[in-house]
Amino acid sequence: MKTNNEIQKPILVKIADQLLKDQQELDYLAVQLSLGKSEVKKEFEKTKLKMKNSLHEFRVELNSEIDQEYAFLDSSLTDLENELDEGEAKTKEMFLKQKKNILKKLEAVKIEIESNPSVLKVADFFTSASIITKLQLEILEKNFDKKKVELTAEYNEEMITAQEKINSIISKLKEKQEDANLKWENFKDEIHISYEHLRKAIQVL
Repeated sequence: MKTNNEIQKPILVKIADQLLKDQQELDYLAVQLSLGKSEVKKEFEKTKLKMKNSLHEFRVELNSEIDQEYAFLDSSLTDLENELDEGEAKTKEMFLKQKKNILKKLEAVKIEIESNPSVLKVADFFTSASIITKLQLEILEKNFDKKKVELTAEYNEEMITAQEKINSIISKLKEKQEDANLKWENFKDEIHISYEHLRKAIQVL
């Protein structure tokens, strides 16, 4: 039988590592598009595939960490997966339609999670993936008309601040990883601040 701490620590490590990876991937996407080295349609397909992989990982965590069945969540997860399987968006209108539907399905899953306390301890796996997906979609929409976004000084400043905040979180986790009272909830505010800096960076593109 796993203790709460034994369950918590792997979750802390996985989410913290993914947080830093997400920040780097988001910055890389913005840079590549600004330089005209990536095609928006191709990156959209990558974004959808990444979210599908994240949903698979979320299901794995649900199976390993939740003691009861999560059938109540399965339908909304499947709906989201089906939406992510939609074909290539060849026009901006098709992209915007798919984006709207993806955001709607993401919100449906979020509502299901928030209404079921038993799932909340692994909810951050989905929440993190959802936030990054939304930010990637915003970047792609800004570039869909083949207008290269400019990486402003404000963008770079927000990205650097987000990375510094994330590295600070990871450092604290490493220092306290043997603390039996260590809980992910203690870092939620700092995580929120990190994502806010990422949002601000995308908004000023």
